[in-house]
Amino acid sequence: MDDIAESLISRFISQLKVRLVEVFEVFNLELAMPLLLNSKQCKKLLGIANETEFQRVSHLKDFPRIEKKGSHPRFPRDAVVEWMRVNWKLI
Repeated sequence: MDDIAESLISRFISQLKVRLVEVFEVFNLELAMPLLLNSKQCKKLLGIANETEFQRVSHLKDFPRIEKKGSHPRFPRDAVVEWMRVNWKLI
């Protein structure tokens, strides 16, 4: 009986470790990004690979973006993360 319990506990711990690594990879991705993102970094943070889809999302009303005449748009990381938490259904 102890062998069965130890086996179950061992499997549970292994699966828990795998899941924790997945969670921390996502968390670390967010923190590894600079405070001001370019388009490529913003796409990566949002998990969008398709450029057309990113253009659609990044031009939605209230999507946080900074545009200066003559330069590429920038995206404030923390505002993008907060926008995503609130507006995830739009994607």
